[in-house]
Amino acid sequence: MRLMAGLNAAERLFVVIPLYDLVLVILALLSLSAVGGIWLRRRFSKKAPEDVTFDGEGYVVTAASGLLALLLGFTFAMAVDRFDERRMLVIDEANGIYSTYLMAQTFPEPDSGRISATLLAYLDHRLEVAQKSPWDKGQGLIQRDRELKLRLWSESLAATRNLRDDVASSYLQTAAQALEVGATREAIRLARIPPFIHVVLWVFSAITVAAFGFSYYGRARWLGLCVIIVLQTLALTLILDLDRPTTGIMRESQWAMEDVKRRLHNAPPSVFEPSAPAPARQTLDGR
Repeated sequence: MRLMAGLNAAERLFVVIPLYDLVLVILALLSLSAVGGIWLRRRFSKKAPEDVTFDGEGYVVTAASGLLALLLGFTFAMAVDRFDERRMLVIDEANGIYSTYLMAQTFPEPDSGRISATLLAYLDHRLEVAQKSPWDKGQGLIQRDRELKLRLWSESLAATRNLRDDVASSYLQTAAQALEVGATREAIRLARIPPFIHVVLWVFSAITVAAFGFSYYGRARWLGLCVIIVLQTLALTLILDLDRPTTGIMRESQWAMEDVKRRLHNAPPSVFEPSAPAPARQTLDGR
């Protein structure tokens, strides 16, 4: 695919490798780092770990832990902000499609019927697109998205070509915003945390765990070391999961789009039929 071709090797790995495999890699990396820290302690001290102390050792571990906490906090905030933005865009697109559908009912037939049918098809398509990763979409799905957007806009221009009133102007603005929100959703999904940041976090976590292992003083510390490894693995996994819009465990809810689909598909035709003939609109020639 063209999207995959535009990725470098690191980005391609982060897209293709499943989340559970990355979790195992992180857990193995941190475990090996802890064992390496213990081995270095024993290797350079030439004595049993419980009999060796170094001045300032605790300060090094504390400083490394503090810096890691800052990096994790900033990266987590970045991932949460993007998750919230994706969630709000779902609501914005659902509201835009629903408003466009309602305003399209003010047009006479056949314009109203054509626009309504296209909007319903576009809504179904957007729900299908939302379940797939931007990297996994086939060319047919992308082409279908472009065709529906072009058809909707062409039908909207045809319905309002000879109209010069507030309703037509508001409709075009609402339809354009609905299409723009859809494009924005796709762009936000492609905006991922750079893989380099993930790698730096992993390396920093490994160094911190190795520092804890180096300060190991007997068997009682194994429990604390295991707790640190598990907590850091969970933190790194949470960041990875939030940065995966469709392949992670936590995904933005499509409830707003599904609710609009349910209301529009189940609404009786009489809901959108005016009780009285609509007044004639002003055209270009004033008639």
